[in-house]
Amino acid sequence: ESLGGTHSITWTSDVGVSGDTVSIVYSTNNFSSQSLIASGVAFNASPFSWNTASVPDGTAYKIKVIDSSLLVFDGSDANFTVDNTAPTIAVHAPVTAEATSASGAVVTYTTPTATDIVDGSTAVTCSLASGSTFAIGTATVTCTSTDAHGNSANSTFTVTVVDTTAPVITSHADVN
Repeated sequence: ESLGGTHSITWTSDVGVSGDTVSIVYSTNNFSSQSLIASGVAFNASPFSWNTASVPDGTAYKIKVIDSSLLVFDGSDANFTVDNTAPTIAVHAPVTAEATSASGAVVTYTTPTATDIVDGSTAVTCSLASGSTFAIGTATVTCTSTDAHGNSANSTFTVTVVDTTAPVITSHADVN
């Protein structure tokens, strides 16, 4: 399972009395060491909302809920991955095209690729699509990629349409 953003940590306990508290911890090494998510949480406050933004991206995380007497009464059996990092979009070089009409030019370009540390390749959409007519001048194309956990990245490049073609003058016959 992969996580990103805010998630609920749920636990059950049939022990504890009013005023008992729990600590919630996570580990990347099967609890040889652990890091605190929260402490002083009422033992019956399940579920607890956990924002993973402060947790380093990685794999093999596990969670434990420990009561104030250090009794572990709930823990995750499965590993999960935290993903708070947006995909990386490949840099696209600027594009220059020659105008083919007063409207500009139809410009085609290769959509940049994006890679996410958890999801691998992710889709990229661009604000001005390849194959569109671009007016004479410079336009900025914004490309966006969003991974399965809602982490987004943007990348921009320019498309410049120029008119460097000299006009053609057609000669006509001499006038008498």
